[in-house]
This record gives sequence, structure tokens and C-alpha cells, in this order.
Amino acid sequence: MAIPERKRRVDAIQKFLMYLILLDLVLVASYGMSQSHLVGAWSLSVPVMLVLFNVMLCNITIKRGRRRRDSYLLYPVAVSSICLGFFVLKAIFV
Repeated sequence: MAIPERKRRVDAIQKFLMYLILLDLVLVASYGMSQSHLVGAWSLSVPVMLVLFNVMLCNITIKRGRRRRDSYLLYPVAVSSICLGFFVLKAIFV
């Protein structure tokens, strides 16, 4: 008699990490669209907070990818980091 395979369940930490990645993509996209409307202290504080959030998310994703072989999670984080870098450089030089 064959032994039935156990289905791999997605744990709660991985779901939470995926929601954080989606939140990061939404925040970077909304920053890119509203970048020209930010004035005063907001034009400095919003990109700094986004960069800090991206750095923390990159560290968490790299640790998770090494430990659980979930390296596919690195790609959307890398794309959002590159886009954020482009938006910040655009704000500085334009």
C-alpha cells in the first residue's frame, strides 16, 4: 500500500512575508506616483522611511530564502528596491 504524500502547507510567517512584499510594492508605486506632490519635510521623510523598510525587508527575505529555500521571494524585493532607488535619484536630480 502506498503512503500518501503530505501536502506542504504554507506557514503563517511566509504568508506575512508575502503580504509585506506586496505592501512594499504598493508603497513604492504610490511614492513614485505622488513624488512631485510632496513638499517640505515629507519630501525627505517618506523616502527615508521607505529605504529603511526596504533594507529590513531585504534582510528578512535573504534570511528566509537561505533557510527555507524560498529564494523566489528575493525577486520582487529586488525589483522594488531598484525602482525605489530610481525614484529617489529622480527626486534628487530633477
